[in-house]
Amino acid sequence: MTRALLITNPFAARADARAVTAILKILGRGGWNVDLRTITGPGDARRIAEESLGEGFDVLVSHGGDGTAMQVAAGIAGSGIALGVVPGGTGNVLAGNLRLPSVNLLNLRFAREFVFRDRVHIEPMVDLFNLTNGQTVVSRVQTFGPNYQFPTNTINPFLARFGLKINF
Repeated sequence: MTRALLITNPFAARADARAVTAILKILGRGGWNVDLRTITGPGDARRIAEESLGEGFDVLVSHGGDGTAMQVAAGIAGSGIALGVVPGGTGNVLAGNLRLPSVNLLNLRFAREFVFRDRVHIEPMVDLFNLTNGQTVVSRVQTFGPNYQFPTNTINPFLARFGLKINF
């Protein structure tokens, strides 16, 4: 089981209690064991990240703005611990530069495992991606010129993938 620490900044524009609850639920459903720490002032995110280094976390997840993400990253730099970023700030420049989508994506997986003679496990699956959006523009050219605001990155519209997993 992945052990994670969620460091959240309640002063960030979109880091309210509902968002924190949703993040905890999503990570928990993914099988993660998540601890929560909330910053109370400047420099807290880095201090919390540094103090958590010896506590056995696999991932530190930053929830707040660019400053919170940068402090957490600085606190774990060189440690080998993974960094997760959940944008919750006003501008979220870092999230945009990392190409984290700013649209709501709905992806679903339907799977059913069948067991034959207690030995063979067959699991057909269907993945449905981007159910709620058409072709969505994620980033655009930001320099002035003939291509100004031309889309540079898009999320493709609805996509389906079929698979079959066999274990024996």
